[in-house]
Order: sequence, then structure tokens, then C-alpha cells
Amino acid sequence: MALRWRSTRSRTSTTSRYGPFVAAIGILLDAGTADGTLKPGIDPEDVLLQPGALWRIDPARGDADARAARILTPIEDGLRA
Repeated sequence: MALRWRSTRSRTSTTSRYGPFVAAIGILLDAGTADGTLKPGIDPEDVLLQPGALWRIDPARGDADARAARILTPIEDGLRA
């Protein structure tokens, strides 16, 4: 019971915290779809989650910028129309 309550509470809390960001990303995606630069049907929550890998890159690594580019390139390519 405690785990279920925590899981539901966590999901609700996350939704309320990230809701404005997801809505803003949705507006940007709609604009990009309307002008033909982005694919239709992209989920704003997916867009919010994808760059999360960047936080795991150690900036002290000599190739941190190149690694970030390798992570972002397929994300950016996947968004383009």
C-alpha cells in the first residue's frame, strides 16, 4: 500500500511540476509542425525527457562537447520534418 501511494503521489507531483514545461514544448512543437520544420505527432513529454542524458555527461571529460553533440544529433534529426 505504501509503495502504491508513493508511486501515485510521485506521478501526480511530477505532472504538476512539469505540466507548464510540457505545455510550452507542445506550443513550440505545434508551431514547428505548422511551418513544416518539425514532424507532426511528436509527444512533448518525450521531448522533455530526451535531453536528460546530457546531465550525465562529466564536463571534466575531454570529449564532453563531442559527446553532447552525439547525443543531441539523433534527437534533433528525429524532430525534423
